[in-house]
Amino acid sequence: MKKAFTLMEILISVIIITVVAFSLLEIYSQNRSFAIYINNRPIISLTSTLYNFIDLDKYHKSEKSVYELIRQDFNIKNDEVRRYLKEIKREIVVKDEKMVFEETSLGIGIFSKEYRLKSSVNTTFFRLKVDKVEKK
Repeated sequence: MKKAFTLMEILISVIIITVVAFSLLEIYSQNRSFAIYINNRPIISLTSTLYNFIDLDKYHKSEKSVYELIRQDFNIKNDEVRRYLKEIKREIVVKDEKMVFEETSLGIGIFSKEYRLKSSVNTTFFRLKVDKVEKK
């Protein structure tokens, strides 16, 4: 009858425990990253919404803070809010407008323009407009 574990059995046990530990650490780090993203999601959405009200066409391929874009329209007196808005910077990319739907019998079309806000979390939004289309 065997009274002790062999060296091979101990090594295999250590390897199995190591693999399980690394798997758990990887799952923990993924969950932590996801939790941080979920926690910051309302802030990300709010800052993206602030960019949505500005005429971004003139800022194509430039990096602007929220404060730079809204300071002409809003008088922000709180220094803490002003500092926070200056820290939120996004690179603005504007795609060309393209027609997404055309109703020839009415002579109208729906046009779409894509705006991308690039930072650690990228945001894309579209502006739609209905306009007259010249008949061919």
